[in-house]
Amino acid sequence: MKWIRSPVMWILIFLLLFSQLCLAELSPKEIRSLPHAAKYESNEYSINFKPNYPLIIGEKTYINLTTVYPAAEVSIEFKKEKTVRLVKEGDQWVGTYIVPEERREGWWPLYVYIKFKRNGKEVLVKREMWHRAFKRENPSLKLSLGKEDYSPHIISAEALPVKIDVSQEEAREGLIIRGDKSLAFTSHSIEGSKEGYTPGVSREESLRVNISGKVSGTDVDANLFSTSTVGTSQLTEREDKISVRLKRGETEAYFGDFTADISDVEFCKLNKVLSGVQISGDYKRFGFKALMSTPKGSAKLYKAYGNNTQGPYSLGFAPVVIDSEQVYVDGILQKRGDDYEIDYEAGTVTFLNRTIQDISIIRVEYDYRETTYDHSTYGLRVKGKINDALSLGATYINDSDSAAGAETIRSNLSSAVNPESHYVVGTDGTLILGDFLIAQGEVAYSEKNLDILSAASTKEAGKAAKIKASSQLGPVNISGNYKRVGANFESISDPDPKTNIWDYGGEIAYQPNSLFLAKVESQYDKYTENSLEYEIQNRRGKAKITPTALPNFHYILDEQEDNRDPVSGTIINRIITNNQTGISYVSGLLKTTLSGGVERRLNRYPTEEATTYQTLDLGLATVGIEKITASGNIELKTTELPDMSNYAAQTYNLNLSASPNQQYFVSAVLSQVYDELNGDRSTANLAFSADPFDIL
Repeated sequence: MKWIRSPVMWILIFLLLFSQLCLAELSPKEIRSLPHAAKYESNEYSINFKPNYPLIIGEKTYINLTTVYPAAEVSIEFKKEKTVRLVKEGDQWVGTYIVPEERREGWWPLYVYIKFKRNGKEVLVKREMWHRAFKRENPSLKLSLGKEDYSPHIISAEALPVKIDVSQEEAREGLIIRGDKSLAFTSHSIEGSKEGYTPGVSREESLRVNISGKVSGTDVDANLFSTSTVGTSQLTEREDKISVRLKRGETEAYFGDFTADISDVEFCKLNKVLSGVQISGDYKRFGFKALMSTPKGSAKLYKAYGNNTQGPYSLGFAPVVIDSEQVYVDGILQKRGDDYEIDYEAGTVTFLNRTIQDISIIRVEYDYRETTYDHSTYGLRVKGKINDALSLGATYINDSDSAAGAETIRSNLSSAVNPESHYVVGTDGTLILGDFLIAQGEVAYSEKNLDILSAASTKEAGKAAKIKASSQLGPVNISGNYKRVGANFESISDPDPKTNIWDYGGEIAYQPNSLFLAKVESQYDKYTENSLEYEIQNRRGKAKITPTALPNFHYILDEQEDNRDPVSGTIINRIITNNQTGISYVSGLLKTTLSGGVERRLNRYPTEEATTYQTLDLGLATVGIEKITASGNIELKTTELPDMSNYAAQTYNLNLSASPNQQYFVSAVLSQVYDELNGDRSTANLAFSADPFDIL
């Protein structure tokens, strides 16, 4: 058989045997001494624990989590113990957790679940990290703050059990200048009967200079970041970023290039790369954020099905503003460097660790580095905590072209592009009555002038409102949501505005203990996009069993009805039914997963046609090791087309990475695919980065 000749298959077998030999005999004490590790070095959130970290067994800890992007819901699942629902308080999600008395000392996994808000939709992201817990009577733990001891997740100094005498530091003022130079190389190669992404070598060089310190009681942090990139397209791009941050007490001012992060609301959100000034303050019961800036580009959207390759997928507009992209595959947010790479100058996205099937939807939101008129963006967000139960907020965002010189610019354009103005204003609130009721609401108004030079009325105004509530009644959690958006409402810089939205649904979850969880949910969504009306109904059931020291089991049944194709917009009246089941087991430092599923896609218009996919996946991964990580999986897939013909595919993947310290990193991603329908292919991605030079 072909898979016997696959080098990736033999590497996977060797990895399994080697892992068992090396890790099976580790004692708990030896495992405890291993460095901190997380499966994802996520840049989507930061988390800390108070008053102590590592956690103290049998005692309460306070969890504080901040998301980079707007989030609708956040929860943390402590493996085999309990799921903690976090509550929104200002810019943070907070909650409490008591480490069980029966918890063994050492490293334990936890899972962070975040529902991000993207263009009115909620996207669930799951991230895994490891945390440490000990009994209080143990000797004091040593804490090393050396350069090589770093955590991919942000744990604030306040959360660490260390006393620091800052009296001398506060008296000492002055500036420190430091910097570094880093190099990164990535090599791509591909062989097979199916064309894939563009092979070649990309190179990135970066220079970072930092000036920081304290002057007259004000903290100063200035950065110059210069990067030069040559992609596989051989187009050279250079980008320079300058920023200055000043902080005095609880007030902070930021000058230069930044990404706006008004993210704790949906209708008045702003997530855009800007250049200007931002001032913010976060006080005991009051906070604000104000910004005045110019955008570095205009919002664009790329949406398409995969083509059974890794890419590159051309976004349609180039160059792309650096750090402006948000890449999704089937609604799951991807991470640059781990899941994909982007050539900003050529405007292409290439996926690193898998091919994108022709039933998967790629969605990329980004900024195109070009504006026609002089443009400005400014806004104000204020929030206050009225009492322990009620919090209120208000937001105003204005994103408009300048009328000065606009007539002259328009007269010289080859095609008519009118200068526009756009603003959104809204208010929001949160009510918390213990576990009995948590309610969140928001209302907003938008006005857009399609031609600020026209004497006639060209304004479009719209309204939007939503409410979401949940209640914990013993082991039962009940939640519901309702959203209504008018025909002319539009958020700022939305590349894919959906209007006339009716969105409502509910969920019931039952969790009598840490062993069992069952959940059912239903959601209805109706909206207009590009003058086409879409209607989506989703029903989902889930059961999970997580016994201690035994394999974990889960089962998911999902059914979705779509009246239109989500990419082309053509009428299909489709029903997608998906059955998934899986088992996972952690033994020492090795995690094994086995999962399978059957997905049936029935198109009922213009004729009835069904395609069925059956998959079986076996995966292995190291856990709890930071400096060397390895993971691999074997996927077997059978496709049955409407004409009843069957095609088989086998995929073998291997991911290896090593980082002896913070300055050096090397990784390899190997993939071998034997596909009777789409052709065979073998791909390899090799990456190396170095940050060896302290120049100042």
